[in-house]
Amino acid sequence: GHMTTRVQENLSGTRVVRAYRQERAEELRFGALGEEYLRRNMSLAGLYGAMSPSFSLLAGLGAVMVLGYGGILTLRGQISVGAFIAFGMYLSILTWPLIALGWVINLFQRGAASMTRLTDILDAQPTVRDVPAPQDFEPTGHGRSIEFRNVSFHYPLPAGAPGDAEPRWVLQNVSFVVPAGATLGVVGATGSGKSALMDLIPRHFDPQEGEIAVDDIPVRAIRVEKLRREIGYVPQESLLFSDTIATNLAYGLDEPAPEAVHRAATAAQLGETIREFPGGYDTMLGERGINLSGGQEGEALMASAGPDR
Repeated sequence: GHMTTRVQENLSGTRVVRAYRQERAEELRFGALGEEYLRRNMSLAGLYGAMSPSFSLLAGLGAVMVLGYGGILTLRGQISVGAFIAFGMYLSILTWPLIALGWVINLFQRGAASMTRLTDILDAQPTVRDVPAPQDFEPTGHGRSIEFRNVSFHYPLPAGAPGDAEPRWVLQNVSFVVPAGATLGVVGATGSGKSALMDLIPRHFDPQEGEIAVDDIPVRAIRVEKLRREIGYVPQESLLFSDTIATNLAYGLDEPAPEAVHRAATAAQLGETIREFPGGYDTMLGERGINLSGGQEGEALMASAGPDR
C-alpha cells in the first residue's frame, strides 16, 4: 500500500518533482520502500521455505514414534497387531488433512487482513445523504437564487484526534443572498473559508449550524444528484481523465451532443486551442492531462462545467 501510494503521488505530481529537481530524491525514497518490501518478502519466503520441510519432518517423527513405541507395546502384548497397524494407518490418513488445515488457516488470516482494508471502504457511510422524502427540484432553464442563513462550518476532525480537541471554525454566522442571475465574487486571505463556502452549495459538506437554500428550498431537502446537476463547478485542483478531450469536456453528461461540447469549448476560449491538436477533439490526454499546460487544464475544467449551468 505504501509503495502504491508513493508511485501514484510521483506520477500525478511529476511536474512538481521535475520543477524542484527531486527526481533522485524520489528515486531514493522509492528505493528505500522497495528494499523494505524485499526484506519482508524474503523473510516470508524463508518462513514458507521452512514450513514444508518442517511438515515432512514432523510427519516422519510421528511415524517413527508410532513404529517405535507401538512396536514395543505390540511385542509386550499390550496391544494387538491389528490395533498397531490401524493406528499407523489412521495417523497417515490424518497427517496431510491437518497440514492442509494449517494452510487454510494461514490463507484465511492473509485474506482477512486484506478484507479489513476493503471493508473499511465498502462499509463507509457517506456523511452527506438524501432525506427520506426529498423535495421536487427539476431544471428550470434559468438561474436560481442562493441564500446562506447564519451558516457556521468546520471541517471534520482528523482521525486519531484527541477527544477534547476543539474544531477550527472556518465560517461563522455567514448570511447573504445572491439573487437569480446575479454575480458574486468572494475574496479573502488564504484559509479564510472561500473554498469551504463554495463546497457547501453542492453539499460536498454540510454546515454544522445554519441553513443554505436554493430558490428558498433548503439544500438538505433536495436530492443530492438533482442539486449537483444544476451546478457548474470548477474545482481548484485540475484533474483530467486519461481519455479524449471531447470526453473530458462532456464529463457528467449522459448523452452529450457534439454541438454542446463545441459550444462549451468556445465559451471557455478553448476552441481554437483544441483545433491546433493533431486529433482535435479526439486527441487523447495523458495522465491527469499531462500533455496540456496548466492554463489549458483550467480552461478544460471550465468548459466541462458547461456554459448552460
